Amino acid sequence: MKTQLLTALVTLSLLTACGGGGGDNSPQTDKPQVPGGSASGKTYFIPDTATEPDNDDAWRDFSGYTLTRNGNTFVNSQFGKGVTVNTASVPSGFAEFPAQMTMNSKNGRGTTENVTVRSYQGFHSGIFAINPPSGGVLSRLEVAESGLPYFNPTQNLPSAGKATYSGRAFDANPAHDATLRYTIDFGARRGSGEISASSGLGRMTLHDAPITHFTADHSAFGTMPAYGIEGRRTLDGSKASGSYTLGIAGPNAEEIVGWADIDDDHELNLHGTRGEMAK
Repeated sequence: MKTQLLTALVTLSLLTACGGGGGDNSPQTDKPQVPGGSASGKTYFIPDTATEPDNDDAWRDFSGYTLTRNGNTFVNSQFGKGVTVNTASVPSGFAEFPAQMTMNSKNGRGTTENVTVRSYQGFHSGIFAINPPSGGVLSRLEVAESGLPYFNPTQNLPSAGKATYSGRAFDANPAHDATLRYTIDFGARRGSGEISASSGLGRMTLHDAPITHFTADHSAFGTMPAYGIEGRRTLDGSKASGSYTLGIAGPNAEEIVGWADIDDDHELNLHGTRGEMAK
């Protein structure tokens, strides 16, 4: 499954808000840090299109899916209606935890499998990676290939200044865990950065690209209007180039979230939190 399970995005309504910004740059200990703040407890509702993810025939027998942790459902998708992400039971910052994923079939039956969820939750955005058991329904649906992003899109970008975003790159495979560093020049309306080498992948360069405003008809995030960046990426040790996509999140562009291609079938999830704005 090449694109995201949550790319049936139309608009994003933040129903409950809290928290601020900031973050620890270390991939081992990264947690949003704001005195008195919390990244948990937000509910996002994402209206869905009427098609299965990727228009993939493998999904045609299913009406949606849920992700549950300790009895609490944190993702509930109904194809053709919408996706609800409730972060109350999702740890802040980077985390890895067991969960149950249930695929709801159109005949009323459900198929539940135990999965491992790898997650980064910030104050204005987050992204999940799912590692299913081999040989099951979820493995056949290739849910490990892409992430599940959600975010509160920035409505008005800063008019000037440079901001460096530091954070995490990861997917369902811990060997791909790495550090993200990305700089946006809001005056020039451009961004570039890199992902450090990991034990499983070489260093990835995220080449300079312009900020764009994705409209509902031409959005990288389903049909959700949002500011973001689409650019070219190169990977040390590989002759094949690919692409990366970032959405800009938060009322003051505090976070970025998105993905970069590893190859034609797999994506690396990205989340970053900006530091102080420089002139």
